[in-house]
Amino acid sequence: MTYLKKILIVGNMTSADVYKNPAIAENYDAILAKRKSLCFFDTEYLRKNIKSGDRVLDLGCGTGRHLLGLCDLAEMTGIDISPKMIEIADRKLKGKAKLIVGDIINVNSLVDGKFNVVLMMYHTLGSIDSSVSRADLFCQINKLLKENGRLILHVHNRRHIKNLRFLLQRTKGDKIIKEGLLKGAIIHFFTKKEVEELANEHGFKMEEVICLKYPEEAEEIRGWKKYFCTGGYIFNLRKK
Repeated sequence: MTYLKKILIVGNMTSADVYKNPAIAENYDAILAKRKSLCFFDTEYLRKNIKSGDRVLDLGCGTGRHLLGLCDLAEMTGIDISPKMIEIADRKLKGKAKLIVGDIINVNSLVDGKFNVVLMMYHTLGSIDSSVSRADLFCQINKLLKENGRLILHVHNRRHIKNLRFLLQRTKGDKIIKEGLLKGAIIHFFTKKEVEELANEHGFKMEEVICLKYPEEAEEIRGWKKYFCTGGYIFNLRKK
């Protein structure tokens, strides 16, 4: 048994269980307040890529940041595994979006109908600690999208120079959180190629990739610096 698997089994606590902790939801908006630049950047990007009247599904919606920022433009549905996150989002939105408590790896059983756009922002995909589950989720999303529908997602970059230490530990991009509210969770860091292959293998084509400058991830980085200073990516994928 690997060390990674041992971490997941101790106390019958899975990585997904960690995110149900109400204390995370209660502190979430304070954490986002420290990332105002990123929050503004990605919301503006989404508004440019979502049309009026679109049906949009936000996976891992948290306390409703994007639901609130887009509900004037589109018909919004949000899913989060944390009941407390959804409770806080509900207080903010006051009925302006449909909210669902559930695990996004079972998204097909949680929603009805087709969507124009599916979102997985602020590294939601990386919170799913199984490569098999990530691949299956892409398949489910593809089935949920209308013809020419979009999947827009954000991930952290595995090959940023800051991540060299844990890369040398040969964890294949998985980082175990050892302290704080997320203790016990596993966060997966991606390479650009990894996401491109995941998309291509599950019925998506690449429309655009935004390299986000570390540490704020609030502006696009271009040229040779993107190979060393990209903190994360926004991928804009189109259903084939």
